[in-house]
Amino acid sequence: MSEIKVKKKSFFAYIAMTLSFIGSCSIFQGTAGSLRWMLFYYGSPLILLLLSIYYVSLNRDIRVKKERKFFIGLFITPRIIMVLYSCVIWLISSTAFPYISRGISNTLFQCAAYICGVCIACGEKDDILEISLASAITVFGLAYLNGFIQNGISFIYALNPFSTLADNFRQFTELHEVAYIIGLCILMNLIIGKHTSLKKKNILFWVSVIVFIIAWKRIGIFAVAITYLYFVVFSRSKKGNKSFFVKMTGIIGTIICLAYVSLIVSGKFVTLLQSLGIDMMGRDIIYAYFRKFTTFAPTFMGKGVGFVGRQFDYTTRADLYNMVSIRALHNDFFKMYIEIGYIGFIVWVFWWMIKMPQIIQKRYGVKKAFICLLFILYAFILYTTDNAESYTNFQMLLSAIITYISCFYVDNKTKDKKAESVKVI
Repeated sequence: MSEIKVKKKSFFAYIAMTLSFIGSCSIFQGTAGSLRWMLFYYGSPLILLLLSIYYVSLNRDIRVKKERKFFIGLFITPRIIMVLYSCVIWLISSTAFPYISRGISNTLFQCAAYICGVCIACGEKDDILEISLASAITVFGLAYLNGFIQNGISFIYALNPFSTLADNFRQFTELHEVAYIIGLCILMNLIIGKHTSLKKKNILFWVSVIVFIIAWKRIGIFAVAITYLYFVVFSRSKKGNKSFFVKMTGIIGTIICLAYVSLIVSGKFVTLLQSLGIDMMGRDIIYAYFRKFTTFAPTFMGKGVGFVGRQFDYTTRADLYNMVSIRALHNDFFKMYIEIGYIGFIVWVFWWMIKMPQIIQKRYGVKKAFICLLFILYAFILYTTDNAESYTNFQMLLSAIITYISCFYVDNKTKDKKAESVKVI
């Protein structure tokens, strides 16, 4: 039986990521504004920043330093441009300070997430996959334990997502952000797992699948299925074809995103779903409220970063009826459109769906660009009905995965080619 060795820095990363993931779950946070809530809210990004500083001080390799600087710039550049653009909107509109402060704080949290993701990926390299998966599973395990302690044996019904009784325990099993992180981990296993440290961790994979099903985030399951199907269909294509697929996916994706937002703003999307008998779970009420702040036209400049989140603080029962307790739009595309406007929205989608894959392809090759695009595609599917773009931990891991794949991921074929070239020499 082989001895299990745990690297000190990997153990620190596991603890830090687990604590940060715990901080994103309402069942652990406590009441908003309480001391425990503030400790998790501000402590989660802080502990990841401290871990990032540790990695930077630990690894002084010139190549790693260069890659780290490159990817930090790649991820935070659009956020900086967005907040600078918002400054113009705030000046023109004489925006109240609470909206400005929310926009700046949102930007700082997002930039911190990207910086941490890149630094952790450069520090852990291949181990980032196993650490993130283990941390996410640990958090779900703690949530289940909490559920059993509070509800006793009746909590067993929560483990069957198809049971109507499971709805009574959703706060212990959904864990929205961590569930989407599990989805990222499942995709890592399916797409690149056999070439990484995950290849001998089948037990982690199957546990993550079980946890993901119990969480029953339908958009997450749909996103994993569509992304993996795309991978299966196009992964074996020739290099030239794969490059074409990457470009066309970005272009078509941008068009679809714009068309989707136009349907939301016009109200036709809600009408369509209602005609099909689809329950929107109150999102139609929230959409109707925020539509009054927008118009679908190139002249719509937006309200500035952070507007949507802050506006929820001022909504009343007269505005949102029974949805007044919900403090999120649950549609990141609509949120981004409201905040950065028509042109800004197109630029934001263009950066993620077209420009970023092009940059990665030029620097690291089309195969890595294709794999990175798959994870971006997964995230964008989530954005249609949830707040994943605002989830700090999710964005941290997304940036970590893209950084790892681009800089450090090597599949078996590449390894074999390198080995053959060495023999020839």
